[in-house]
Parts: sequence; structure tokens; C-alpha cells
Amino acid sequence: MTTSRPAGPLNQEARPINVRDQTTATASSPLVRSLGADIPALRKMAASPEDAAYQALAFVEDIIEKQNLGIELYGFGPYYGDESSFAVVNSEPRQERNRKSQEAMLKRMLKPALKLESVPYPQPINCVELLFAAMTVYRDSQLKPWGGIIGKARDARSSVVRSGRGTVLIEQARREDGFTTWYYSRNVSEDADFESVWKHRYGPPHGTVVRGTDSHKLVNVGVHIDKFAANFAPGLHPKPGTSGISALNTVPFALGAADWGYHTFIFSCGSVYEAHWADKPNQKVFEKTSFAEFSKSWTSGVIGAAPGQW
Repeated sequence: MTTSRPAGPLNQEARPINVRDQTTATASSPLVRSLGADIPALRKMAASPEDAAYQALAFVEDIIEKQNLGIELYGFGPYYGDESSFAVVNSEPRQERNRKSQEAMLKRMLKPALKLESVPYPQPINCVELLFAAMTVYRDSQLKPWGGIIGKARDARSSVVRSGRGTVLIEQARREDGFTTWYYSRNVSEDADFESVWKHRYGPPHGTVVRGTDSHKLVNVGVHIDKFAANFAPGLHPKPGTSGISALNTVPFALGAADWGYHTFIFSCGSVYEAHWADKPNQKVFEKTSFAEFSKSWTSGVIGAAPGQW
């Protein structure tokens, strides 16, 4: 089992998986600062929220393609789940011995006639880190610092949710970037949380405050809910005052959290993108499925939809 990320402030070195940087983690880039109050120039450089949504989705699709291509060409891809057997080797005390064990595993995965030194070394990922990385790209393309919004979500991590809380990221995106939050429930009669969330427009019903791992301050992990998509399982009629899930079918980029953030995903136009923490480098790690299929297992949750003329 992997250890949690060491305590400390988020910085450039601790950013999510290798995404491009146009801004620093917590402040504007030197280029932005040099322009000072030249707002028109900044607006020309920054992507619109709509363009940022498409760029974030393109990033997610790109890393999936890189993983698949790496497996095809080399025998393994550039990512692995941080709870996989490959990751467990790296979490033991003797780092040098563990590194050699990992390299031995990679050599067994490597295609014949290839040398390990010529292939990118895989890096760990999980479902929450996928969310963080996509949100980094979303804010980066708009020349917005991303450290604060992700740092707060990471501060809410625990021994159970090791990287951070998806619900905190969604709530921050709602407040700072204008995301619209949807609570989805495949069948409200089987959803113990629905009535409370419906009544208060907020969830989860219990346990909404944790102690920050970095700040040591109380962190609220709850989400305010703007809209509902309920009773969309086949044969059911939508609950009055809610929408069918088809209302989200035109949204190209959204952040998702099932089971109040214990599993997270990217939502796009009726599809779900996931990262599987138990997959080794020679496995797909990422998966794209229809939301209809996904919601059979993860029957309720929160989706934060990026703003735009969808």
C-alpha cells in the first residue's frame, strides 16, 4: 500500500502529472506579470472557458493514447496505478532495491530487442490525480494559477483518500470558475443520500469537515448542488424538478466524483474517463466508458460541468 503524499505546500515540482506550464502553481507567470495591467493583451493570450474545456479533454484523451501506444510499441506505457503491484515495490523502505525490482519487472514487460534506457520510465497515477491534471490544463490555458484550487483539494487527503478529495476540487471549481454542479442518482429509491441532498442542495449529509493534512485547519469537503439528474435508470421516470442525464450530453468537460469523492472521473458528452489505480504499466490504466454503463456500478455522485454555451 502506498504512503500518502508528504505534507507541504504545493509547488511546481509537486504538480500533477506532466502537464504543460504557462503559469506557476500559485502565482502569475513572468510573462503575465510583465504585461502588468494590459488586460486586452492578456485576454488575447488566454483561452476562453469553452476552449479551455476542449483543451482539458484533449489532454485526457492524449494520455490515454500515450498509454495505449506505449504498450503497443514497448510493452508498457508511461503510467501505472499507484496501488498496483508495481507501485507496492516502490513504497517499501529500501528505495534502491525497490527501483531495481521495478526495473526487473519492466524488463519482463519490455518487447524484445528494446533497451529499458530508451523507454520513458512510468509514473504513478490514480483517479484523483487524473482530475487534478485535467483541471491544471483547464486553468493553465486561461492563464489562471492552479496551485490554490488543487492545493486545497490535496490538503483534504487522508489515509483512505490518499491524493485528495474530488468533492473539494469540484466545489472550488464551482466557486472560482463557474462550474455547474449536478447531483446524479440512477434510482432515488435506492439512494440513501438523495432526500437529504435534495432538501439541502448540499452533500454529503454527514462528515463534511476534515482536518487538513498540510494546513492542519478544518477543510469542508462538501459540495453545493445546483441541479439534479435523477431516476434515469431504464424504466424509471425522472423525479419532478430534476432532469434526465441527457441534459449533460453536450457538456465536453466536467469533473466527476462518485461516492462523495472516493472515486473520481472525467465526464464528457455522455462518456466517462477513469484511471484505475490497480493497473500495472503493461495494462491500460485508463478507461473510457459510457456514463450509462458506469452508473450501473457508481449509482450516484456529483458532476461539475464547465461553463460554456453547450
